[in-house]
Amino acid sequence: MVKRENYGSRVYTLAIILIFSIVWATYIAVIDKAWTPSLPIVLSCISNLKLSIPVPSFGNFYPVLASLAIIFLFSLTINLIIFRLTEPIPLAVLTIALALGTSGYTSIILGILGILNKQTIILSLFTLCIITLSVIFHYGYRRFLANLKTLLKNKQTVTPRKIMKLTPYFIIYFWIFYHAIFTPVIHWDALIYHASLAKIFFIENKIPLIYGTSIGIQTSANYPPLFSSIAALLYVLSGGVNEIYLKMVSPTASLVTLLSTYLLSKIIYRKDFPAYIATLILITTPLFIRYSFYTVSYMTSLSFIMTSLYISLKTLHDEKLALRRFILSGVLFGFGLLSVYHAIYLMPVAIVIWYYVIN
Repeated sequence: MVKRENYGSRVYTLAIILIFSIVWATYIAVIDKAWTPSLPIVLSCISNLKLSIPVPSFGNFYPVLASLAIIFLFSLTINLIIFRLTEPIPLAVLTIALALGTSGYTSIILGILGILNKQTIILSLFTLCIITLSVIFHYGYRRFLANLKTLLKNKQTVTPRKIMKLTPYFIIYFWIFYHAIFTPVIHWDALIYHASLAKIFFIENKIPLIYGTSIGIQTSANYPPLFSSIAALLYVLSGGVNEIYLKMVSPTASLVTLLSTYLLSKIIYRKDFPAYIATLILITTPLFIRYSFYTVSYMTSLSFIMTSLYISLKTLHDEKLALRRFILSGVLFGFGLLSVYHAIYLMPVAIVIWYYVIN
């Protein structure tokens, strides 16, 4: 039986959602009357919807796949052994976030040095392999196997109720990913800033000096380069400018943001239901959906910030390995600053959390 307190909190939450839905419907019907005549057109388009999935071109895909496997293995090893994250969802979230940040940061360093080419990238990946093996042997392969065994024991049971809860997320995220992959890059900021920068980095094999005041590529120098550097790294590995790799960054970052929001909410409320509601509100927010498939850097920065705040709050509840996880939180926040300068607005929140972690 459901406890009376839990039942009351759920009814209260659903009542708030219902009230907001009624207010929204009233606004559309009474104030913003432009929605009313367009509704039959929208329903007609949905009823006659034809889903076409063209086969995307990945270029020379195998070097990209092998390189991503090395980067993800490095990230997984660091999180599993050094930070001892043995729960499946937190480990997956932080592995993806650290892999994205490592890819972009490696590309930035090579671009600044003017040696962003396939040979230096392979050398960098070889260095990551050495670091991964060194971590395993330094901390002991037995610890690695023990943490891996603990991870495999923490299996998530799949029930019909969980499937029903996750169905809206799967549907919305499928359309986000579909829209991101199969829609041309037509967003203004993407065309003159982010996507163009990735192409310039690839052609020049470096991060060139860009300056000026005109509206266009000259002002792109005002943007931190991590987002574009991730795409430039994949361009070099694939042997050409293939925008599908650029398009995959934002939806991947949005998935990390969703999962980290769920984990943050679960830490704060210590229950699953508020965490589900928080992520449901997030994934149904129009701006979140829009920037999840736009090839701009905002969602990438948000994913790093959310994972940074999550690992900080997790450290407050688990004082073991506090210093190591504190460093991981700072690294992830740094990746966020390398994506968008707006991340600095959340610095006071991070400082307050880090203050409690240190003390």
